[in-house]
Amino acid sequence: MDMGNGFWSATISLTENSHEVKFQIDNWGTQENFGATAAGTITNGGFTNRFINVLEAQSRSYVWEVGGNVITPPCTDVSAIATNNISDTTVDISWIAGGGETAWEYVIQPPRTGEPTGAGTATTTTGFNATSLNFQTDYEVYVRSDCGTDGFSDWAGPVTFTTAVQLNFNVDCSVGPTTFNYCYENNDTNVFTFISTDGSPLNFTINSGDAENGWDELIVFDTDGTTDLNAATPYGNDGDLSGITYQSTGDTISFQITSDGTVNCQDSANINPLDITVSCTTLSTVDFNNSPLFTYYPNPVKNTLTLNAQQAITNVAVFNMLGQEVIRTAPNAVSNNVDMSNLQSGAYFVQVTVGTAVETVRVIKN
Repeated sequence: MDMGNGFWSATISLTENSHEVKFQIDNWGTQENFGATAAGTITNGGFTNRFINVLEAQSRSYVWEVGGNVITPPCTDVSAIATNNISDTTVDISWIAGGGETAWEYVIQPPRTGEPTGAGTATTTTGFNATSLNFQTDYEVYVRSDCGTDGFSDWAGPVTFTTAVQLNFNVDCSVGPTTFNYCYENNDTNVFTFISTDGSPLNFTINSGDAENGWDELIVFDTDGTTDLNAATPYGNDGDLSGITYQSTGDTISFQITSDGTVNCQDSANINPLDITVSCTTLSTVDFNNSPLFTYYPNPVKNTLTLNAQQAITNVAVFNMLGQEVIRTAPNAVSNNVDMSNLQSGAYFVQVTVGTAVETVRVIKN
Protein backbone atom coordinates (compact mmCIF):
# COMPACT_ATOMS: atom_id res chain seq x y z
CA MET A 1 0.00 0.00 0.00
CA ASP A 2 1.36 3.44 -0.98
CA MET A 3 1.54 5.47 2.22
CA GLY A 4 2.88 8.58 0.45
CA ASN A 5 6.17 10.43 0.89
CA GLY A 6 8.14 7.49 -0.44
CA PHE A 7 6.77 4.93 2.07
CA TRP A 8 5.08 1.66 1.19
CA SER A 9 3.50 -0.92 3.53
CA ALA A 10 2.57 -4.59 3.24
CA THR A 11 1.21 -7.26 5.62
CA ILE A 12 2.67 -10.72 5.06
CA SER A 13 2.34 -14.08 6.81
CA LEU A 14 5.72 -15.49 7.79
CA THR A 15 6.91 -18.82 9.15
CA GLU A 16 9.68 -19.12 11.70
CA ASN A 17 12.91 -18.54 9.77
CA SER A 18 15.07 -15.85 8.15
CA HIS A 19 13.39 -14.36 5.07
CA GLU A 20 14.95 -12.45 2.17
CA VAL A 21 12.67 -9.60 1.12
CA LYS A 22 12.33 -8.65 -2.58
CA PHE A 23 9.63 -6.50 -4.15
CA GLN A 24 8.58 -4.59 -7.22
CA ILE A 25 6.55 -1.41 -7.30
CA ASP A 26 3.74 -0.95 -9.83
CA ASN A 27 4.97 -2.11 -13.24
CA TRP A 28 8.70 -1.87 -12.58
CA GLY A 29 10.51 -4.70 -14.29
CA THR A 30 13.35 -4.95 -11.82
CA GLN A 31 13.78 -5.17 -8.07
CA GLU A 32 13.98 -1.99 -6.06
CA ASN A 33 17.61 -0.91 -5.67
CA PHE A 34 18.29 0.24 -2.10
CA GLY A 35 21.68 1.65 -3.02
CA ALA A 36 25.21 0.48 -2.39
CA THR A 37 25.37 1.84 1.17
CA ALA A 38 22.14 0.20 2.42
CA ALA A 39 22.51 -2.79 4.72
CA GLY A 40 21.60 -6.15 3.24
CA THR A 41 22.74 -8.93 0.96
CA ILE A 42 23.61 -7.83 -2.58
CA THR A 43 22.02 -10.09 -5.23
CA ASN A 44 20.81 -9.83 -8.81
CA GLY A 45 23.37 -7.46 -10.27
CA GLY A 46 23.83 -5.17 -7.31
CA PHE A 47 20.31 -4.89 -5.99
CA THR A 48 20.16 -4.98 -2.19
CA ASN A 49 17.57 -7.18 -0.47
CA ARG A 50 16.53 -7.10 3.19
CA PHE A 51 16.38 -10.00 5.64
CA ILE A 52 13.69 -10.34 8.32
CA ASN A 53 14.30 -12.71 11.25
CA VAL A 54 11.01 -14.24 12.47
CA LEU A 55 10.96 -15.88 15.92
CA GLU A 56 7.62 -17.63 15.42
CA ALA A 57 5.00 -18.01 12.70
CA GLN A 58 2.92 -14.85 12.60
CA SER A 59 1.34 -12.17 10.44
CA ARG A 60 3.31 -8.93 10.71
CA SER A 61 3.21 -5.53 9.04
CA TYR A 62 6.33 -3.86 7.66
CA VAL A 63 6.98 -0.50 6.01
CA TRP A 64 9.57 0.01 3.27
CA GLU A 65 11.14 3.36 2.54
CA VAL A 66 12.15 3.49 -1.12
CA GLY A 67 15.95 3.71 -1.12
CA GLY A 68 16.11 2.89 2.63
CA ASN A 69 15.68 0.15 5.24
CA VAL A 70 12.73 -1.96 6.38
CA ILE A 71 10.96 -0.10 9.18
CA THR A 72 8.94 -2.06 11.77
CA PRO A 73 5.66 -0.57 12.98
CA PRO A 74 5.79 1.60 16.14
CA CYS A 75 3.73 -1.02 18.07
CA THR A 76 5.00 -4.56 17.58
CA ASP A 77 3.35 -7.88 18.31
CA VAL A 78 4.04 -9.93 21.42
CA SER A 79 5.58 -13.38 20.98
CA ALA A 80 5.94 -16.74 22.74
CA ILE A 81 2.48 -16.85 24.33
CA ALA A 82 2.55 -19.77 26.80
CA THR A 83 0.08 -21.55 29.09
CA ASN A 84 1.42 -23.35 32.18
CA ASN A 85 0.22 -24.88 35.45
CA ILE A 86 -3.20 -25.73 34.03
CA SER A 87 -5.67 -26.86 36.71
CA ASP A 88 -9.42 -27.50 36.70
CA THR A 89 -10.28 -23.77 36.97
CA THR A 90 -7.00 -21.83 36.57
CA VAL A 91 -4.04 -21.39 34.19
CA ASP A 92 -0.86 -19.26 34.10
CA ILE A 93 -0.58 -17.26 30.85
CA SER A 94 2.60 -15.40 29.81
CA TRP A 95 4.24 -13.83 26.74
CA ILE A 96 7.27 -11.83 25.58
CA ALA A 97 6.81 -8.12 24.95
CA GLY A 98 7.06 -6.96 21.33
CA GLY A 99 9.31 -4.02 22.18
CA GLY A 100 9.38 -1.35 24.84
CA GLU A 101 5.63 -1.28 25.52
CA THR A 102 4.42 -1.58 29.12
CA ALA A 103 0.75 -2.43 28.63
CA TRP A 104 -1.16 -5.21 26.89
CA GLU A 105 -4.63 -6.61 26.31
CA TYR A 106 -5.66 -10.26 26.31
CA VAL A 107 -8.76 -12.26 25.41
CA ILE A 108 -9.66 -15.77 26.64
CA GLN A 109 -12.49 -17.29 24.64
CA PRO A 110 -13.88 -20.56 23.27
CA PRO A 111 -11.71 -22.16 20.55
CA ARG A 112 -12.23 -21.23 16.90
CA THR A 113 -13.98 -17.98 17.88
CA GLY A 114 -11.42 -16.12 15.77
CA GLU A 115 -9.36 -12.98 16.17
CA PRO A 116 -11.02 -10.53 18.58
CA THR A 117 -12.81 -7.59 16.99
CA GLY A 118 -13.04 -5.42 20.12
CA ALA A 119 -10.99 -4.51 23.15
CA GLY A 120 -9.53 -7.11 25.47
CA THR A 121 -8.78 -7.15 29.19
CA ALA A 122 -6.02 -4.65 30.04
CA THR A 123 -2.90 -5.62 32.00
CA THR A 124 0.50 -4.09 32.77
CA THR A 125 2.36 -7.39 33.25
CA THR A 126 3.55 -9.97 30.72
CA GLY A 127 1.82 -12.77 32.60
CA PHE A 128 -1.03 -13.49 34.98
CA ASN A 129 -3.05 -16.28 36.59
CA ALA A 130 -6.45 -16.72 34.94
CA THR A 131 -9.11 -17.95 37.37
CA SER A 132 -12.81 -18.93 37.44
CA LEU A 133 -12.52 -21.09 34.31
CA ASN A 134 -14.87 -23.99 33.65
CA PHE A 135 -13.86 -27.57 34.35
CA GLN A 136 -12.57 -29.70 31.47
CA THR A 137 -13.14 -26.97 28.86
CA ASP A 138 -11.23 -25.87 25.73
CA TYR A 139 -10.09 -22.25 25.45
CA GLU A 140 -7.97 -20.05 23.15
CA VAL A 141 -5.89 -16.96 24.07
CA TYR A 142 -5.06 -13.81 22.09
CA VAL A 143 -2.70 -11.02 23.27
CA ARG A 144 -1.81 -7.64 21.76
CA SER A 145 0.50 -4.77 22.71
CA ASP A 146 -0.92 -1.46 23.89
CA CYS A 147 1.49 1.29 22.82
CA GLY A 148 -0.55 4.26 24.02
CA THR A 149 -0.55 7.06 21.45
CA ASP A 150 1.00 4.69 18.89
CA GLY A 151 -2.07 2.46 19.09
CA PHE A 152 -2.22 -1.33 19.33
CA SER A 153 -0.27 -4.10 17.67
CA ASP A 154 -1.94 -6.92 15.77
CA TRP A 155 -3.48 -9.68 17.90
CA ALA A 156 -1.04 -12.56 18.49
CA GLY A 157 -2.55 -16.03 18.78
CA PRO A 158 -4.47 -18.12 19.15
CA VAL A 159 -2.82 -20.38 21.73
CA THR A 160 -5.15 -23.12 22.94
CA PHE A 161 -5.41 -25.03 26.23
CA THR A 162 -7.84 -27.33 28.05
CA THR A 163 -8.65 -27.15 31.76
CA ALA A 164 -8.45 -30.30 33.87
CA VAL A 165 -11.31 -32.32 35.33
CA GLN A 166 -12.87 -31.22 38.62
CA LEU A 167 -11.03 -32.86 41.52
CA ASN A 168 -12.67 -31.42 44.65
CA PHE A 169 -16.35 -31.65 45.56
CA ASN A 170 -18.40 -30.34 48.48
CA VAL A 171 -21.17 -32.68 49.62
CA ASP A 172 -24.00 -30.45 50.87
CA CYS A 173 -25.45 -32.41 53.75
CA SER A 174 -28.55 -30.21 53.84
CA VAL A 175 -29.39 -31.12 50.23
CA GLY A 176 -28.56 -34.81 49.90
CA PRO A 177 -26.12 -37.23 48.27
CA THR A 178 -23.71 -36.28 45.49
CA THR A 179 -23.45 -38.48 42.40
CA PHE A 180 -20.30 -38.66 40.29
CA ASN A 181 -19.35 -40.42 37.05
CA TYR A 182 -15.83 -40.98 35.83
CA CYS A 183 -14.17 -42.86 32.97
CA TYR A 184 -10.45 -43.19 33.69
CA GLU A 185 -7.56 -42.88 31.21
CA ASN A 186 -4.18 -44.56 30.74
CA ASN A 187 -1.64 -43.63 33.43
CA ASP A 188 -4.39 -41.83 35.33
CA THR A 189 -3.17 -39.81 38.34
CA ASN A 190 -6.36 -37.92 39.26
CA VAL A 191 -7.38 -38.04 42.93
CA PHE A 192 -11.00 -37.04 43.57
CA THR A 193 -11.84 -35.68 47.02
CA PHE A 194 -15.25 -35.21 48.67
CA ILE A 195 -15.80 -33.03 51.77
CA SER A 196 -18.98 -32.84 53.85
CA THR A 197 -20.32 -29.36 54.52
CA ASP A 198 -21.30 -30.05 58.13
CA GLY A 199 -18.21 -31.99 59.20
CA SER A 200 -19.94 -35.37 59.34
CA PRO A 201 -18.35 -38.56 57.98
CA LEU A 202 -19.12 -39.58 54.41
CA ASN A 203 -20.48 -42.77 52.89
CA PHE A 204 -18.75 -43.69 49.61
CA THR A 205 -20.46 -46.25 47.35
CA ILE A 206 -19.69 -47.45 43.83
CA ASN A 207 -23.01 -48.32 42.22
CA SER A 208 -21.45 -49.68 39.03
CA GLY A 209 -18.23 -49.59 37.04
CA ASP A 210 -15.09 -51.55 36.26
CA ALA A 211 -11.31 -51.48 36.32
CA GLU A 212 -8.83 -53.64 34.42
CA ASN A 213 -8.50 -56.69 36.64
CA GLY A 214 -4.98 -57.26 37.93
CA TRP A 215 -3.63 -53.96 36.57
CA ASP A 216 -5.72 -50.88 37.38
CA GLU A 217 -6.27 -50.51 41.13
CA LEU A 218 -8.99 -48.66 43.00
CA ILE A 219 -7.66 -46.78 46.03
CA VAL A 220 -10.08 -45.22 48.53
CA PHE A 221 -8.36 -42.81 50.93
CA ASP A 222 -9.75 -42.21 54.41
CA THR A 223 -9.80 -38.70 55.90
CA ASP A 224 -6.08 -38.83 56.77
CA GLY A 225 -5.29 -39.02 53.04
CA THR A 226 -3.04 -42.07 53.41
CA THR A 227 -5.10 -45.00 54.74
CA ASP A 228 -6.38 -47.13 51.85
CA LEU A 229 -9.81 -48.40 52.86
CA ASN A 230 -9.87 -50.63 49.77
CA ALA A 231 -6.46 -52.25 50.20
CA ALA A 232 -7.98 -55.74 50.50
CA THR A 233 -9.95 -55.54 47.21
CA PRO A 234 -8.08 -53.23 44.79
CA TYR A 235 -9.76 -54.82 41.75
CA GLY A 236 -13.17 -55.44 43.33
CA ASN A 237 -14.69 -58.68 42.10
CA ASP A 238 -12.39 -59.56 39.17
CA GLY A 239 -12.54 -55.98 37.94
CA ASP A 240 -16.19 -55.34 38.81
CA LEU A 241 -16.17 -52.51 41.36
CA SER A 242 -19.93 -52.32 41.93
CA GLY A 243 -21.06 -52.67 45.54
CA ILE A 244 -17.83 -51.39 47.08
CA THR A 245 -18.78 -49.09 49.96
CA TYR A 246 -16.91 -47.36 52.79
CA GLN A 247 -17.50 -44.79 55.49
CA SER A 248 -14.83 -42.22 56.32
CA THR A 249 -13.65 -41.57 59.87
CA GLY A 250 -13.82 -37.80 59.31
CA ASP A 251 -15.35 -35.28 56.93
CA THR A 252 -13.27 -36.22 53.86
CA ILE A 253 -12.95 -39.24 51.59
CA SER A 254 -11.01 -39.58 48.30
CA PHE A 255 -10.51 -42.14 45.57
CA GLN A 256 -8.14 -42.81 42.69
CA ILE A 257 -7.73 -45.32 39.87
CA THR A 258 -4.02 -46.04 39.41
CA SER A 259 -3.99 -47.27 35.82
CA ASP A 260 -1.23 -48.59 33.57
CA GLY A 261 -0.62 -47.58 29.96
CA THR A 262 -2.74 -50.14 28.13
CA VAL A 263 -6.43 -50.92 28.76
CA ASN A 264 -8.56 -48.10 30.15
CA CYS A 265 -12.18 -47.02 30.45
CA GLN A 266 -12.13 -44.53 27.59
CA ASP A 267 -10.78 -46.97 25.00
CA SER A 268 -12.32 -50.28 26.08
CA ALA A 269 -15.87 -51.50 25.54
CA ASN A 270 -15.44 -53.85 28.51
CA ILE A 271 -14.50 -51.20 31.10
CA ASN A 272 -17.61 -49.30 32.18
CA PRO A 273 -17.44 -45.81 33.76
CA LEU A 274 -17.65 -45.52 37.54
CA ASP A 275 -21.02 -44.44 38.92
CA ILE A 276 -20.45 -43.24 42.49
CA THR A 277 -22.67 -41.87 45.26
CA VAL A 278 -21.27 -39.95 48.23
CA SER A 279 -23.59 -39.02 51.10
CA CYS A 280 -23.32 -37.53 54.57
CA THR A 281 -23.87 -39.59 57.73
CA THR A 282 -25.56 -36.64 59.42
CA LEU A 283 -28.16 -38.91 61.04
CA SER A 284 -25.49 -40.41 63.33
CA THR A 285 -24.97 -43.77 61.69
CA VAL A 286 -24.11 -46.39 64.31
CA ASP A 287 -23.53 -50.09 64.56
CA PHE A 288 -26.78 -51.50 65.90
CA ASN A 289 -24.98 -54.54 67.31
CA ASN A 290 -23.34 -52.25 69.89
CA SER A 291 -26.56 -50.41 70.73
CA PRO A 292 -28.45 -51.24 73.94
CA LEU A 293 -31.73 -50.56 72.14
CA PHE A 294 -31.70 -53.21 69.39
CA THR A 295 -29.75 -55.67 67.31
CA TYR A 296 -29.91 -56.61 63.63
CA TYR A 297 -28.81 -59.50 61.39
CA PRO A 298 -27.57 -60.60 58.90
CA ASN A 299 -25.31 -58.09 57.18
CA PRO A 300 -24.85 -58.49 54.25
CA VAL A 301 -28.48 -59.49 53.81
CA LYS A 302 -29.92 -61.56 50.99
CA ASN A 303 -33.68 -61.41 51.58
CA THR A 304 -34.75 -60.58 55.15
CA LEU A 305 -33.20 -58.25 57.72
CA THR A 306 -34.23 -59.06 61.32
CA LEU A 307 -34.45 -56.33 63.97
CA ASN A 308 -34.83 -56.97 67.71
CA ALA A 309 -35.29 -54.34 70.39
CA GLN A 310 -36.08 -54.15 74.11
CA GLN A 311 -38.90 -51.72 73.40
CA ALA A 312 -41.41 -51.58 70.57
CA ILE A 313 -40.02 -50.65 67.17
CA THR A 314 -42.47 -48.03 65.95
CA ASN A 315 -41.07 -47.24 62.49
CA VAL A 316 -38.58 -48.68 60.00
CA ALA A 317 -37.52 -46.85 56.83
CA VAL A 318 -35.02 -48.03 54.20
CA PHE A 319 -33.24 -45.51 51.92
CA ASN A 320 -31.03 -46.10 48.89
CA MET A 321 -27.77 -44.21 48.37
CA LEU A 322 -29.60 -41.47 46.49
CA GLY A 323 -31.62 -40.70 49.62
CA GLN A 324 -34.82 -42.18 48.15
CA GLU A 325 -37.12 -44.07 50.52
CA VAL A 326 -37.71 -47.61 49.19
CA ILE A 327 -39.34 -49.31 52.22
CA ARG A 328 -41.38 -48.04 55.18
CA THR A 329 -43.15 -50.10 57.85
CA ALA A 330 -44.71 -49.44 61.28
CA PRO A 331 -44.37 -52.76 63.15
CA ASN A 332 -45.06 -51.55 66.74
CA ALA A 333 -43.38 -54.69 68.02
CA VAL A 334 -40.08 -55.59 69.65
CA SER A 335 -39.14 -57.74 66.63
CA ASN A 336 -39.45 -56.99 62.95
CA ASN A 337 -38.47 -58.75 59.73
CA VAL A 338 -37.71 -56.31 56.90
CA ASP A 339 -38.28 -57.88 53.47
CA MET A 340 -35.48 -56.63 51.21
CA SER A 341 -35.73 -59.38 48.59
CA ASN A 342 -37.05 -57.06 45.87
CA LEU A 343 -34.26 -54.48 46.26
CA GLN A 344 -31.31 -54.31 43.91
CA SER A 345 -27.86 -55.25 45.18
CA GLY A 346 -25.96 -52.43 46.86
CA ALA A 347 -25.76 -50.35 50.03
CA TYR A 348 -28.81 -49.08 51.94
CA PHE A 349 -29.55 -47.05 55.06
CA VAL A 350 -32.05 -48.56 57.50
CA GLN A 351 -33.55 -45.96 59.85
CA VAL A 352 -35.17 -47.42 62.97
CA THR A 353 -37.34 -45.63 65.53
CA VAL A 354 -37.58 -47.11 69.04
CA GLY A 355 -39.57 -44.93 71.39
CA THR A 356 -38.09 -41.46 70.97
CA ALA A 357 -34.71 -42.70 69.66
CA VAL A 358 -33.94 -42.67 65.96
CA GLU A 359 -30.83 -44.39 64.69
CA THR A 360 -29.57 -45.45 61.29
CA VAL A 361 -27.47 -48.41 60.15
CA ARG A 362 -25.92 -49.15 56.80
CA VAL A 363 -26.45 -52.64 55.36
CA ILE A 364 -25.34 -54.36 52.18
CA LYS A 365 -27.93 -56.14 50.03
CA ASN A 366 -26.54 -59.09 48.04
